[in-house]
Amino acid sequence: MSLLTLGSMPSMLPVMLLVSVASSAKEVQQMTHDAVTCPGAHTICPAGDLCCVGTAPDSYRVPGGYGCLPPGSTNWTGCAEGGVKPNGCCCGPGPSNISSTVPNVLVIGDSVSAGYTPFLRSALGASANVQHGPDNAGGGNADGASYGSLCTKYFIRTPTFKLPDWKVITFNFGLHDAGDTDSAYRAYMENITATLQHDTGPATHLVYFTTTIPEGSAEPAGDPNNVRVRAQNAIATDIMRQHNIPVVDLYATMEACGTACVACKPHCEPAGYEYLVTNAIAPAVKKLLAGQ
Repeated sequence: MSLLTLGSMPSMLPVMLLVSVASSAKEVQQMTHDAVTCPGAHTICPAGDLCCVGTAPDSYRVPGGYGCLPPGSTNWTGCAEGGVKPNGCCCGPGPSNISSTVPNVLVIGDSVSAGYTPFLRSALGASANVQHGPDNAGGGNADGASYGSLCTKYFIRTPTFKLPDWKVITFNFGLHDAGDTDSAYRAYMENITATLQHDTGPATHLVYFTTTIPEGSAEPAGDPNNVRVRAQNAIATDIMRQHNIPVVDLYATMEACGTACVACKPHCEPAGYEYLVTNAIAPAVKKLLAGQ
């Protein structure tokens, strides 16, 4: 595993395997004749899915608010709050704003990542099109690793289930996973990683961001949530090493941030997000955009 780190490292849920080795990403992307078209035709789901509407706090930025409910997700206990439906778990779609002229960058993660996405967009300027997956109006966004295990294939696609040419995809799961056992979290993260590698292919650069300190840079190292985040960061880093995916250590970056990141509980004030982007996130993405 190559390290893009810019600082020094200081109840079991059901696991659904979403990656089918028998089908290629292209086949999944191009399936049309059995696709499910939601009212208004702004959201199109794979065959076998149901149309569903994400509700507050996890409403989706697509006309009509439709996402896709995959089969077999009834009583999916790791579902994002606004996606819980009587007949399953609703997955939010990825963004529809895709560029044909500059590289497309996708940020997958919870509300903390949604918070720093505008700062990354500003840092990269006209050199890249930075979007967030899922494209939520609020809430937990990609939420926990269990939800990501079910829904990552939707996060990386447009609402009409088209797979864009992503140049870089950053991803993180951890702040919503304190209740997962180590084995459950590892299984979810393995599945998320396999989905990303299988569906996007070698032209897309993947990079993992470790989870930030739950209660900001001043949180005691012995706080149980802090201890749990460090343990899950170690698990995720080990998985990325096995899959040759670079890691950016945002936990260590927040440690080094000091006063500007004290208020990151877990969401930062602008100064905190700016520090994370300037000192870790933007340099890592720029390096991958340059093919390094």
